[in-house]
Amino acid sequence: MAKLEITEEEKLTLKELNAIIKAFKEFYPENRMDIQAANSLILKAIEDGYDSFPDNEKEYLYAAILDYGIEVQIIVHYDSIELTNDNGNKYTIYDVYVRHQFPYPSLSLARASFTKKEIAKGYVHSHVRKGGFTDFRDFCLGTGDTPVNIIRADISKALLEHNTDNIGLLTNIYIIQVERTLRIESNEGVPYISFTDITSDYNQSPIEVNSSYYFENSNSVHNRIKKFIIYYSNLRLDDFYYDGKNWQLKASDAEFITRVTKVAKKSKLILSSMYEEVYCIGGLYYCKKNQKNYYLNEDARMYFKFKGEYPTVKILADHSNEEYYNVKILKLCYINLIYNYLINLINSVYAIQSEDNFRSRAHKIKTHLLKTL
Repeated sequence: MAKLEITEEEKLTLKELNAIIKAFKEFYPENRMDIQAANSLILKAIEDGYDSFPDNEKEYLYAAILDYGIEVQIIVHYDSIELTNDNGNKYTIYDVYVRHQFPYPSLSLARASFTKKEIAKGYVHSHVRKGGFTDFRDFCLGTGDTPVNIIRADISKALLEHNTDNIGLLTNIYIIQVERTLRIESNEGVPYISFTDITSDYNQSPIEVNSSYYFENSNSVHNRIKKFIIYYSNLRLDDFYYDGKNWQLKASDAEFITRVTKVAKKSKLILSSMYEEVYCIGGLYYCKKNQKNYYLNEDARMYFKFKGEYPTVKILADHSNEEYYNVKILKLCYINLIYNYLINLINSVYAIQSEDNFRSRAHKIKTHLLKTL
């Protein structure tokens, strides 16, 4: 019976993968790298060479290659990676694992440490799809002739043609290009999510009371708002000033929102559904961004091994100088309605009044004027 042996082409593939591993070992320290294959015999053949096998083990190697093929994956761990975007902004991600697979060059990424904001946004890396925290996800390298894609194609061609002499050099170039690519958030590459969206989950501009908002209308709501405006106005809490053309509210947007909301909660005229949750930061109000929230438990186990052990998830502190408060305010559509009604009413009633005269009469608006709502 003829001995079962692998083909000469398979022997060349083992030799080429050995050259790739050597290039990685020259670039990365041993404690940051883990080399894996589907079968221990295949990994031994790649690292030590086919000729290192005793004759009585070569048939087992043949069977393993028949079952699994000849493939290797190299996982490199980074304590941190600093990303830079096209505007020069920087962002650091932590506890990163990058998986390189050969002979069909592919790149994927995983992390084991996240901030709560990153988890909520599903952020792993700007060029990795959202979520999927506990396993490797494909790293988007684009479809164009980027440097890393060009060198991947060169490696694939060299492996296909068994051009063993160039494999080591090409792998060195590939590693350098990957190292560069991992650290760039490219707008041209269209990030799945920009790291600038991680640093805040609110709109960048504070809420303005005179912006246009969709008014949620119904007979019940409309009647409550009419009654509330009459109730609020009779409390005479607002001051106004003349800017040379019109009378304006003498209060910041945040002050007016706070005052109206406080009165609304005491009045018992406003339903719970007529409030909305926003962020209060530094005394100003910001709308939350509409987004899907992702979840991840601390100590969750990753689905891959690194040096024989499964990494586990760690939750990091969010680094921010801002203090966030969740607060409920009267919905902006109602605050906007109240604001505009007061301003229009004041200016229509006192349009020809002098500033001095207005000061003495501003809070003496007759309640029946408000019944025109």
